[in-house]
Amino acid sequence: MEVIITPETISSASVMKKDMQEIENILKDLKKENLISKSISNTSFILKCFDRGLNEYRKDLSLFD
Repeated sequence: MEVIITPETISSASVMKKDMQEIENILKDLKKENLISKSISNTSFILKCFDRGLNEYRKDLSLFD
């Protein structure tokens, strides 16, 4: 397998804007389906996603203790 490293052609600001739009869309859909509180903010949702992912890593680590 050959790996080719290329410089970033997309600015980090445009990537961040795209990521934020995706987060907003997912949050809107979750609220619409009543899978998450309608009062949760974007920031709280991002932290909840981070925490949920971090907990998955914690589970992985506990398997090897």
